[in-house]
Amino acid sequence: MKVYCKDCQKKLPLDATTCKCGASVDPYAVLGEDEVRPFIQKLHKKTNDLRHLLSHCLSFLVIGLILLVIAFFFYYLAFGTETIDGEKVAVLNTKCSEFWVSMVALIAGGAAFLGGSITGIIVAYNKRQILFDIDQIRETRSLACKPVDIIFVVWAKALGAKIRHWIWLAKMKKEVK
Repeated sequence: MKVYCKDCQKKLPLDATTCKCGASVDPYAVLGEDEVRPFIQKLHKKTNDLRHLLSHCLSFLVIGLILLVIAFFFYYLAFGTETIDGEKVAVLNTKCSEFWVSMVALIAGGAAFLGGSITGIIVAYNKRQILFDIDQIRETRSLACKPVDIIFVVWAKALGAKIRHWIWLAKMKKEVK
């Protein structure tokens, strides 16, 4: 579990006694009715900042995909035909500029796509964690919050529940017959 600093909204370990901003931290303190709303509004501001960062990550994904398409197009253009034993055969020409343009675009596009993907997953997880914390703070009025499951765990749980439901439906159909 982690605890938020009441003054700067920084997330700290549960055993922390003071924040880097100098405020004392009490993980068992309960917020008053008039303190919950301003604190949650400050956390929502953090989610807005993360949303903007997520849009930048999506931009890198799109740029990466465009560069990858360009890379495959120029790679295709780097092929030429040669006649070997009376048959025309497609041969990759590694000395032409199309090949090197495709390699540069492949590296740049792959890096942009991979960087955008990894950063996007991390930012989306952090945004989800803050929204989960907001719900916990509203319910308990405590600044101590438990961690949220990674999205893949949530998907796996949902898939498992759906499979169990399908199995149950199949058993019910057999019992009806």
